[in-house]
Amino acid sequence: MTSQSSIRDAAQHLNSDAASNTNAPAANATPARRGPLKSWQRYLATIALLTVCCLFGSVSHSLGLTDANIVMIYLAGVVLVAALFGRGPAITMAILSVLVFDFFFVHPSFTLTSTETQYFLTLARSARRIGPKGSRNLW
Repeated sequence: MTSQSSIRDAAQHLNSDAASNTNAPAANATPARRGPLKSWQRYLATIALLTVCCLFGSVSHSLGLTDANIVMIYLAGVVLVAALFGRGPAITMAILSVLVFDFFFVHPSFTLTSTETQYFLTLARSARRIGPKGSRNLW
């Protein structure tokens, strides 16, 4: 019986210490959440993801992958931006992806003159189809 009473006394002592400590978080307190991203933050994150896609594309190009495979990297970036940030940033990502891809990877390199319109159509179509409605169904 003494061990049960000593356990009970220890539990009461711990409870009284926790109650007297005002700096301790409540057991049922929810963690603080950040609000949704502001519009300019979504577009800034879009530019950051475009930079990541450009780096992956550069590495893939140096490894000898074809242009179609590199376009898929940018397409995945457009889908990710649409799922995370909505239609406006997705359309921005699609347009910038075409320009960056055309500038760095389509012959002649480092110019925006190209006869290949298929890349623009692929990325623009994906940005149009994916938006607030389509992004809910991605996950």
